[in-house]
Amino acid sequence: MDATAAAPAASLNSLRKDVKVIGLVATAHMVSHFYYLVLPPLMPLIKAELGISYEALGYALTMFNLVSMLTQTPVGFLIDRFGARPLLIAGLMLGGLATVMGAFAQSYWLLLAMMAFVGLANCVYHPADYSILSSSIAPGRMGRAFGAHNFAGYVGFAAAPPLMLLTASLWDWRGAMVFAGLLGIAIGLLIWSQAEALHYDRAAPVPAGKAGPSFAGAGLLTSMPILLAFSFYVCTSIGTSGIMSFSVVALQAVHGTPLEFGTAALSGFLAAAAGGVAIGGILADRTRHHDRIAAVGLLSTATMLCAISWFYPGHVLIVAVMTCAGFLHGAINPSRDMLVRSITPPGQSGKVFGFVTTGSNLGGIVAPPILGRILDHGDAHWIFWISAAFLLLAVFARPRRRDTAGA
Repeated sequence: MDATAAAPAASLNSLRKDVKVIGLVATAHMVSHFYYLVLPPLMPLIKAELGISYEALGYALTMFNLVSMLTQTPVGFLIDRFGARPLLIAGLMLGGLATVMGAFAQSYWLLLAMMAFVGLANCVYHPADYSILSSSIAPGRMGRAFGAHNFAGYVGFAAAPPLMLLTASLWDWRGAMVFAGLLGIAIGLLIWSQAEALHYDRAAPVPAGKAGPSFAGAGLLTSMPILLAFSFYVCTSIGTSGIMSFSVVALQAVHGTPLEFGTAALSGFLAAAAGGVAIGGILADRTRHHDRIAAVGLLSTATMLCAISWFYPGHVLIVAVMTCAGFLHGAINPSRDMLVRSITPPGQSGKVFGFVTTGSNLGGIVAPPILGRILDHGDAHWIFWISAAFLLLAVFARPRRRDTAGA
Protein backbone atom coordinates (compact mmCIF):
# COMPACT_ATOMS: atom_id res chain seq x y z
CA MET A 1 0.00 0.00 0.00
CA ASP A 2 1.48 3.38 -0.95
CA ALA A 3 1.61 6.41 1.33
CA THR A 4 -1.40 8.16 -0.23
CA ALA A 5 -3.59 5.12 0.37
CA ALA A 6 -2.26 4.53 3.87
CA ALA A 7 -3.01 8.08 5.07
CA PRO A 8 -6.84 7.88 4.78
CA ALA A 9 -6.80 4.42 6.38
CA ALA A 10 -4.74 5.71 9.31
CA SER A 11 -7.05 8.70 9.65
CA LEU A 12 -10.13 6.44 9.68
CA ASN A 13 -8.57 4.19 12.32
CA SER A 14 -7.74 7.24 14.43
CA LEU A 15 -11.33 8.49 14.16
CA ARG A 16 -12.74 5.09 15.12
CA LYS A 17 -10.42 4.92 18.13
CA ASP A 18 -11.36 8.41 19.26
CA VAL A 19 -15.09 7.73 18.88
CA LYS A 20 -14.74 4.57 20.98
CA VAL A 21 -12.80 6.34 23.73
CA ILE A 22 -15.20 9.30 23.78
CA GLY A 23 -18.18 6.92 23.94
CA LEU A 24 -16.77 4.99 26.88
CA VAL A 25 -15.68 8.03 28.88
CA ALA A 26 -18.90 9.95 28.14
CA THR A 27 -20.96 6.95 29.30
CA ALA A 28 -19.05 6.91 32.59
CA HIS A 29 -19.69 10.65 32.98
CA MET A 30 -23.39 10.09 32.32
CA VAL A 31 -23.47 7.61 35.22
CA SER A 32 -21.74 10.17 37.44
CA HIS A 33 -24.44 12.77 36.81
CA PHE A 34 -27.17 10.12 37.02
CA TYR A 35 -26.12 9.36 40.61
CA TYR A 36 -26.49 13.03 41.56
CA LEU A 37 -30.26 12.67 41.09
CA VAL A 38 -30.91 9.09 42.23
CA LEU A 39 -32.15 10.11 45.68
CA PRO A 40 -34.31 13.26 45.10
CA PRO A 41 -37.15 11.59 43.13
CA LEU A 42 -37.37 8.85 45.77
CA MET A 43 -37.44 11.17 48.80
CA PRO A 44 -41.21 11.02 49.48
CA LEU A 45 -41.12 7.19 49.47
CA ILE A 46 -37.99 6.98 51.64
CA LYS A 47 -39.38 9.58 54.07
CA ALA A 48 -42.60 7.62 54.49
CA GLU A 49 -40.93 4.25 55.08
CA LEU A 50 -37.98 5.29 57.28
CA GLY A 51 -39.89 8.03 59.11
CA ILE A 52 -37.30 10.76 58.53
CA SER A 53 -37.62 14.40 57.54
CA TYR A 54 -36.82 16.10 54.27
CA GLU A 55 -34.16 18.06 56.14
CA ALA A 56 -32.44 14.80 57.07
CA LEU A 57 -32.61 13.66 53.47
CA GLY A 58 -31.15 16.99 52.46
CA TYR A 59 -28.16 16.27 54.70
CA ALA A 60 -27.72 12.98 52.85
CA LEU A 61 -27.31 14.97 49.62
CA THR A 62 -24.88 17.29 51.41
CA MET A 63 -22.88 14.25 52.52
CA PHE A 64 -22.61 13.11 48.89
CA ASN A 65 -21.34 16.50 47.70
CA LEU A 66 -19.05 17.10 50.66
CA VAL A 67 -17.26 13.75 50.46
CA SER A 68 -16.90 14.12 46.70
CA MET A 69 -15.43 17.63 47.06
CA LEU A 70 -12.96 16.68 49.82
CA THR A 71 -11.64 13.58 48.07
CA GLN A 72 -11.53 14.65 44.43
CA THR A 73 -8.14 16.40 44.53
CA PRO A 74 -6.35 13.61 46.49
CA VAL A 75 -7.76 11.06 44.05
CA GLY A 76 -6.46 13.24 41.21
CA PHE A 77 -2.95 12.75 42.64
CA LEU A 78 -3.54 8.97 42.75
CA ILE A 79 -4.71 9.01 39.14
CA ASP A 80 -1.53 10.76 38.01
CA ARG A 81 0.53 8.25 40.01
CA PHE A 82 -1.23 4.96 39.27
CA GLY A 83 -3.30 5.69 36.17
CA ALA A 84 -6.82 6.82 35.36
CA ARG A 85 -8.25 3.62 33.92
CA PRO A 86 -8.20 1.35 37.02
CA LEU A 87 -9.52 4.10 39.28
CA LEU A 88 -12.35 4.97 36.87
CA ILE A 89 -13.47 1.34 36.83
CA ALA A 90 -13.13 1.16 40.63
CA GLY A 91 -15.27 4.30 40.99
CA LEU A 92 -18.04 2.87 38.84
CA MET A 93 -18.02 -0.41 40.77
CA LEU A 94 -17.93 1.27 44.20
CA GLY A 95 -20.77 3.66 43.31
CA GLY A 96 -22.87 0.81 41.99
CA LEU A 97 -22.26 -1.46 44.97
CA ALA A 98 -22.92 1.35 47.48
CA THR A 99 -26.21 2.22 45.79
CA VAL A 100 -27.30 -1.44 45.84
CA MET A 101 -26.42 -1.65 49.53
CA GLY A 102 -28.40 1.54 50.15
CA ALA A 103 -31.48 -0.25 48.86
CA PHE A 104 -31.31 -2.52 51.93
CA ALA A 105 -30.85 0.29 54.46
CA GLN A 106 -33.17 -0.06 57.44
CA SER A 107 -32.10 3.18 59.12
CA TYR A 108 -31.20 6.74 58.23
CA TRP A 109 -27.58 6.26 59.30
CA LEU A 110 -27.04 3.41 56.86
CA LEU A 111 -28.54 5.56 54.09
CA LEU A 112 -26.18 8.39 55.07
CA ALA A 113 -23.20 6.01 54.93
CA MET A 114 -24.31 4.84 51.49
CA MET A 115 -24.38 8.41 50.21
CA ALA A 116 -20.88 8.96 51.61
CA PHE A 117 -19.57 5.98 49.63
CA VAL A 118 -21.37 7.12 46.47
CA GLY A 119 -19.77 10.54 46.97
CA LEU A 120 -16.36 8.87 47.32
CA ALA A 121 -16.97 7.00 44.07
CA ASN A 122 -18.10 10.19 42.36
CA CYS A 123 -14.78 11.95 43.08
CA VAL A 124 -13.05 9.71 40.51
CA TYR A 125 -14.93 10.73 37.38
CA HIS A 126 -13.71 14.22 36.53
CA PRO A 127 -9.96 13.70 37.08
CA ALA A 128 -10.03 10.25 35.44
CA ASP A 129 -12.19 11.30 32.49
CA TYR A 130 -10.12 14.36 31.65
CA SER A 131 -6.85 12.45 32.07
CA ILE A 132 -8.00 9.78 29.61
CA LEU A 133 -9.41 12.24 27.08
CA SER A 134 -6.32 14.46 27.20
CA SER A 135 -4.06 11.46 26.60
CA SER A 136 -6.14 9.46 24.11
CA ILE A 137 -7.87 11.88 21.74
CA ALA A 138 -6.30 13.50 18.68
CA PRO A 139 -5.69 17.23 19.37
CA GLY A 140 -7.92 18.26 16.45
CA ARG A 141 -10.90 16.52 18.03
CA MET A 142 -10.29 17.49 21.66
CA GLY A 143 -12.95 20.21 21.76
CA ARG A 144 -15.62 17.85 20.46
CA ALA A 145 -14.47 15.21 22.95
CA PHE A 146 -14.93 17.63 25.85
CA GLY A 147 -18.28 18.68 24.36
CA ALA A 148 -19.51 15.08 24.17
CA HIS A 149 -18.30 14.50 27.73
CA ASN A 150 -20.28 17.48 29.03
CA PHE A 151 -23.33 16.60 26.94
CA ALA A 152 -23.40 13.10 28.44
CA GLY A 153 -23.52 14.68 31.90
CA TYR A 154 -26.67 16.58 30.94
CA VAL A 155 -28.15 13.33 29.63
CA GLY A 156 -27.49 11.73 33.02
CA PHE A 157 -29.24 14.61 34.80
CA ALA A 158 -32.23 14.39 32.46
CA ALA A 159 -32.55 10.60 32.58
CA ALA A 160 -32.37 10.07 36.34
CA PRO A 161 -35.73 11.47 37.57
CA PRO A 162 -38.02 9.67 35.07
CA LEU A 163 -36.08 6.40 35.29
CA MET A 164 -36.07 6.40 39.08
CA LEU A 165 -39.78 7.19 39.22
CA LEU A 166 -40.56 4.49 36.64
CA THR A 167 -38.56 1.79 38.41
CA ALA A 168 -39.98 2.85 41.80
CA SER A 169 -43.49 2.44 40.40
CA LEU A 170 -42.55 -1.11 39.39
CA TRP A 171 -40.42 -2.27 42.35
CA ASP A 172 -40.74 0.47 45.05
CA TRP A 173 -37.83 2.74 46.04
CA ARG A 174 -35.57 -0.11 47.07
CA GLY A 175 -35.93 -1.80 43.71
CA ALA A 176 -35.23 1.52 42.00
CA MET A 177 -31.96 1.88 43.91
CA VAL A 178 -30.95 -1.68 43.04
CA PHE A 179 -31.59 -0.81 39.39
CA ALA A 180 -29.45 2.34 39.66
CA GLY A 181 -26.65 0.43 41.36
CA LEU A 182 -26.66 -2.38 38.80
CA LEU A 183 -26.50 0.24 36.03
CA GLY A 184 -23.22 1.57 37.44
CA ILE A 185 -21.80 -1.93 37.86
CA ALA A 186 -22.77 -2.85 34.29
CA ILE A 187 -21.05 0.26 32.89
CA GLY A 188 -18.00 -0.52 35.01
CA LEU A 189 -17.84 -4.04 33.54
CA LEU A 190 -18.30 -2.66 30.03
CA ILE A 191 -15.38 -0.24 30.44
CA TRP A 192 -13.25 -3.00 32.01
CA SER A 193 -13.89 -5.18 28.94
CA GLN A 194 -12.77 -2.34 26.63
CA ALA A 195 -10.00 -1.03 28.88
CA GLU A 196 -7.22 -1.40 26.31
CA ALA A 197 -8.68 1.54 24.35
CA LEU A 198 -8.28 3.95 27.26
CA HIS A 199 -4.80 5.46 27.41
CA TYR A 200 -3.55 7.87 30.04
CA ASP A 201 -0.35 9.68 30.99
CA ARG A 202 1.30 9.39 34.35
CA ALA A 203 3.13 12.21 36.05
CA ALA A 204 6.75 12.59 35.02
CA PRO A 205 9.40 15.14 35.96
CA VAL A 206 9.31 18.22 33.74
CA PRO A 207 12.75 19.03 32.29
CA ALA A 208 14.51 21.98 33.90
CA GLY A 209 14.25 25.14 31.88
CA LYS A 210 10.96 24.19 30.21
CA ALA A 211 8.59 27.15 29.74
CA GLY A 212 5.72 27.41 32.18
CA PRO A 213 5.34 25.64 35.51
CA SER A 214 8.06 23.05 36.00
CA PHE A 215 6.75 21.81 39.32
CA ALA A 216 4.16 19.28 40.38
CA GLY A 217 2.02 18.44 43.40
CA ALA A 218 0.76 21.18 45.69
CA GLY A 219 3.11 23.70 44.08
CA LEU A 220 1.36 23.26 40.75
CA LEU A 221 -2.10 23.61 42.30
CA THR A 222 -1.17 26.87 44.00
CA SER A 223 0.22 28.46 40.82
CA MET A 224 -1.69 31.48 39.56
CA PRO A 225 -3.11 29.90 36.34
CA ILE A 226 -4.53 26.91 38.27
CA LEU A 227 -5.95 29.11 41.04
CA LEU A 228 -7.60 31.28 38.38
CA ALA A 229 -9.14 28.17 36.81
CA PHE A 230 -10.42 27.07 40.24
CA SER A 231 -11.93 30.54 40.80
CA PHE A 232 -13.51 30.36 37.35
CA TYR A 233 -15.31 27.13 38.27
CA VAL A 234 -16.46 28.57 41.61
CA CYS A 235 -17.87 31.72 39.99
CA THR A 236 -19.67 29.92 37.16
CA SER A 237 -21.08 27.37 39.62
CA ILE A 238 -22.52 30.08 41.88
CA GLY A 239 -23.93 31.92 38.87
CA THR A 240 -25.57 28.79 37.52
CA SER A 241 -26.80 27.60 40.95
CA GLY A 242 -28.90 30.73 41.31
CA ILE A 243 -30.68 30.03 38.04
CA MET A 244 -31.10 26.29 38.53
CA SER A 245 -32.29 26.53 42.14
CA PHE A 246 -34.36 29.71 42.34
CA SER A 247 -35.16 31.19 38.91
CA VAL A 248 -38.71 29.76 38.89
CA VAL A 249 -39.51 31.27 42.31
CA ALA A 250 -37.71 34.53 41.50
CA LEU A 251 -39.59 35.02 38.22
CA GLN A 252 -42.85 34.50 40.05
CA ALA A 253 -41.88 36.97 42.80
CA VAL A 254 -40.48 39.67 40.51
CA HIS A 255 -42.84 39.52 37.54
CA GLY A 256 -45.74 37.31 38.63
CA THR A 257 -44.71 34.69 36.07
CA PRO A 258 -47.05 31.67 36.23
CA LEU A 259 -45.42 28.50 37.55
CA GLU A 260 -45.77 26.66 34.25
CA PHE A 261 -43.97 29.40 32.31
CA GLY A 262 -41.24 29.73 34.96
CA THR A 263 -40.69 25.99 34.84
CA ALA A 264 -40.64 26.07 31.04
CA ALA A 265 -38.02 28.85 31.17
CA LEU A 266 -35.77 26.77 33.44
CA SER A 267 -36.28 23.66 31.30
CA GLY A 268 -35.43 25.71 28.22
CA PHE A 269 -32.25 26.98 29.90
CA LEU A 270 -31.09 23.45 30.77
CA ALA A 271 -32.06 21.83 27.47
CA ALA A 272 -30.46 24.61 25.43
CA ALA A 273 -27.30 24.37 27.57
CA ALA A 274 -26.96 20.74 26.45
CA GLY A 275 -27.31 21.83 22.82
CA GLY A 276 -24.83 24.64 23.41
CA VAL A 277 -22.28 22.15 24.72
CA ALA A 278 -22.51 20.16 21.49
CA ILE A 279 -22.05 23.24 19.28
CA GLY A 280 -19.38 24.60 21.60
CA GLY A 281 -17.32 21.44 21.13
CA ILE A 282 -17.22 21.97 17.37
CA LEU A 283 -16.35 25.63 17.82
CA ALA A 284 -13.57 24.82 20.31
CA ASP A 285 -11.85 22.63 17.69
CA ARG A 286 -11.92 25.44 15.13
CA THR A 287 -10.28 28.20 17.15
CA ARG A 288 -7.45 28.74 19.58
CA HIS A 289 -9.16 31.72 21.23
CA HIS A 290 -10.99 29.73 23.88
CA ASP A 291 -10.72 32.51 26.44
CA ARG A 292 -12.56 34.86 24.08
CA ILE A 293 -15.36 32.32 23.56
CA ALA A 294 -15.71 31.98 27.34
CA ALA A 295 -15.77 35.76 27.80
CA VAL A 296 -18.42 36.34 25.11
CA GLY A 297 -20.64 33.53 26.41
CA LEU A 298 -20.42 34.69 30.02
CA LEU A 299 -20.97 38.37 29.21
CA SER A 300 -23.97 37.55 27.02
CA THR A 301 -25.53 35.29 29.64
CA ALA A 302 -25.00 37.85 32.42
CA THR A 303 -26.54 40.59 30.26
CA MET A 304 -29.62 38.47 29.60
CA LEU A 305 -30.06 37.72 33.31
CA CYS A 306 -29.91 41.41 34.17
CA ALA A 307 -32.38 42.19 31.38
CA ILE A 308 -34.78 39.55 32.74
CA SER A 309 -34.62 41.23 36.14
CA TRP A 310 -35.18 44.77 34.84
CA PHE A 311 -37.65 44.17 32.00
CA TYR A 312 -40.41 41.67 31.43
CA PRO A 313 -41.15 40.94 27.74
CA GLY A 314 -44.04 38.56 28.46
CA HIS A 315 -44.44 34.90 29.38
CA VAL A 316 -43.46 33.41 26.02
CA LEU A 317 -40.50 35.71 25.39
CA ILE A 318 -39.12 35.08 28.89
CA VAL A 319 -38.89 31.39 27.97
CA ALA A 320 -37.11 32.33 24.74
CA VAL A 321 -34.61 34.61 26.51
CA MET A 322 -33.82 32.00 29.17
CA THR A 323 -33.39 29.36 26.46
CA CYS A 324 -30.96 31.60 24.58
CA ALA A 325 -29.02 32.30 27.79
CA GLY A 326 -28.76 28.57 28.46
CA PHE A 327 -27.43 27.89 24.97
CA LEU A 328 -24.72 30.54 25.28
CA HIS A 329 -23.75 29.37 28.75
CA GLY A 330 -23.48 25.74 27.64
CA ALA A 331 -21.42 26.66 24.59
CA ILE A 332 -18.51 27.86 26.75
CA ASN A 333 -17.99 24.53 28.53
CA PRO A 334 -15.73 22.83 25.94
CA SER A 335 -13.62 25.99 25.60
CA ARG A 336 -13.39 26.14 29.41
CA ASP A 337 -12.02 22.59 29.46
CA MET A 338 -9.62 23.35 26.61
CA LEU A 339 -8.30 26.32 28.59
CA VAL A 340 -7.64 24.15 31.64
CA ARG A 341 -5.92 21.56 29.46
CA SER A 342 -3.72 24.23 27.90
CA ILE A 343 -2.34 25.28 31.32
CA THR A 344 -1.82 21.69 32.52
CA PRO A 345 1.69 20.17 32.25
CA PRO A 346 1.85 16.69 30.68
CA GLY A 347 0.97 13.87 33.07
CA GLN A 348 -0.69 16.23 35.59
CA SER A 349 -4.28 16.17 34.26
CA GLY A 350 -5.69 14.10 37.12
CA LYS A 351 -4.68 16.43 39.92
CA VAL A 352 -5.33 19.64 37.97
CA PHE A 353 -8.82 18.73 36.75
CA GLY A 354 -9.55 17.08 40.10
CA PHE A 355 -8.68 20.32 41.89
CA VAL A 356 -10.27 22.91 39.60
CA THR A 357 -13.56 21.01 39.24
CA THR A 358 -13.98 20.98 43.03
CA GLY A 359 -14.80 24.65 42.46
CA SER A 360 -18.14 23.49 41.06
CA ASN A 361 -18.81 21.44 44.21
CA LEU A 362 -17.87 24.39 46.42
CA GLY A 363 -20.16 26.75 44.53
CA GLY A 364 -22.98 24.21 44.65
CA ILE A 365 -22.62 23.85 48.43
CA VAL A 366 -22.26 27.55 49.29
CA ALA A 367 -24.68 29.26 46.91
CA PRO A 368 -28.12 27.66 47.55
CA PRO A 369 -28.46 28.45 51.29
CA ILE A 370 -27.19 32.03 50.83
CA LEU A 371 -29.44 32.71 47.85
CA GLY A 372 -32.34 31.01 49.60
CA ARG A 373 -31.93 33.30 52.60
CA ILE A 374 -31.84 36.33 50.29
CA LEU A 375 -35.05 35.12 48.65
CA ASP A 376 -36.70 34.66 52.06
CA HIS A 377 -35.72 38.06 53.44
CA GLY A 378 -34.83 40.32 50.51
CA ASP A 379 -35.66 41.41 47.00
CA ALA A 380 -35.99 38.54 44.51
CA HIS A 381 -34.27 40.72 41.88
CA TRP A 382 -31.03 39.90 43.68
CA ILE A 383 -31.20 36.27 42.50
CA PHE A 384 -30.60 37.44 38.93
CA TRP A 385 -28.19 40.23 39.88
CA ILE A 386 -25.96 37.99 42.01
CA SER A 387 -25.98 35.24 39.38
CA ALA A 388 -25.00 37.77 36.71
CA ALA A 389 -22.33 39.29 38.96
CA PHE A 390 -20.57 35.97 39.48
CA LEU A 391 -20.70 35.19 35.76
CA LEU A 392 -19.01 38.56 35.18
CA LEU A 393 -16.40 37.73 37.83
CA ALA A 394 -15.74 34.49 35.94
CA VAL A 395 -14.79 36.56 32.89
CA PHE A 396 -11.88 38.04 34.86
CA ALA A 397 -11.00 34.71 36.49
CA ARG A 398 -10.85 32.73 33.25
CA PRO A 399 -7.38 31.23 32.66
CA ARG A 400 -5.39 32.29 29.61
CA ARG A 401 -4.13 29.72 27.16
CA ARG A 402 -0.58 28.44 27.55
CA ASP A 403 0.67 26.13 24.79
CA THR A 404 1.75 22.75 26.05
CA ALA A 405 2.99 19.73 24.32
CA GLY A 406 0.26 18.22 22.42
CA ALA A 407 -2.20 20.87 23.27
